[in-house]
Amino acid sequence: MYNYERTEFIHVPDRLSGDIVIPYGITDIRSNMFLRRFAITSIRIPASVRYIEPGAFYNLRNLNSVTFEDNSRLESIGHSAFVGTSITEIRIPSGVTHIGNWAFAATPLSEINFNLTFAGQSRLEVIGDSAFAGTAITHIVIPHSVIHIGNWAFAGTNLQTVLIVRRYPEGTIDLGAYAFDDAPNLSIRLPDVATLYAYQNAHNWSRYATRMEVSN
Repeated sequence: MYNYERTEFIHVPDRLSGDIVIPYGITDIRSNMFLRRFAITSIRIPASVRYIEPGAFYNLRNLNSVTFEDNSRLESIGHSAFVGTSITEIRIPSGVTHIGNWAFAATPLSEINFNLTFAGQSRLEVIGDSAFAGTAITHIVIPHSVIHIGNWAFAGTNLQTVLIVRRYPEGTIDLGAYAFDDAPNLSIRLPDVATLYAYQNAHNWSRYATRMEVSN
C-alpha cells in the first residue's frame, strides 16, 4: 500500500469507504490516487503532507468532509484536486502558496477560510484559473500574500463580499480575465480610499469598479 519509506501510497484498496485517515508520514498524495473510490465520505490529511497532486480526489462525489491536521506542512493543491466532490467547507492551511486551476470548481463549497485569524498568517500567492468557479461561496478574505488571481477564479459563484486587506502602496493583485463575472451580488471591499482608487483603475479590476467600496 505504501512505498518503502512510507511517504507515498503505492495502491489504495478499491473498496475503501467511509471515513479515511491518511497516516502520518505521507508527504505526497498522488494524482488520481483515489480515483473511483466513490464510497469515501471524509478524509483527514496529516500534517506531514506537502503536496496534493492534480486530480487527487477527482470526482469523489460522496466526499463531504476534508480536514487538515494542525501544523500542516501543505504547500500546494494541484489542479482539479477536489472537482466533483461534495465538500461544503474547507480550511486551507496557512503554508499553502498555490491553489491550482479548477482545484475546487463546481463543488457545493460554501465557506473558505485561508487561516487569516491573524494578519499575514497565510502564505498563499496564487489562486489559479477557475479555482473556485461555480461554487456557492458567499464571503472570502483575500490573504495579504496573494499576488495573482486567475481567469474566472470566482466566476459564477454566490459571492457577496470580497475583502482585500493589502493596501495600495504594496501594489494591486494581478487579476485574470472575468475573475468575478456572474456573481450578481458582488461587493469588493478595500481598506482605504487610495487602495479603492488604485483597484478601480487597475487592469481587469476596473471591470468591477462600480462594485467596489471602502470597508468599514
